[in-house]
Amino acid sequence: MVTTLFVAGLGPTARARELGEIFERFGPILRCDIMPPRKRRNDNNNNPYAFVEFAASPDAAVALESL
Repeated sequence: MVTTLFVAGLGPTARARELGEIFERFGPILRCDIMPPRKRRNDNNNNPYAFVEFAASPDAAVALESL
């Protein structure tokens, strides 16, 4: 079962703690990791992305459908 969500479209000032607070309303969060943007030639998308891992897959499913 899937417990980790990929979150894209974050702003450049996104913080893991703030993101965790948004997602914790769906259930307990094990990890919330914000990854730095990849620098590629000819790519204007320099926003970070994140992985949010829930303790239980039903919580991840509800979060995915709700956001």
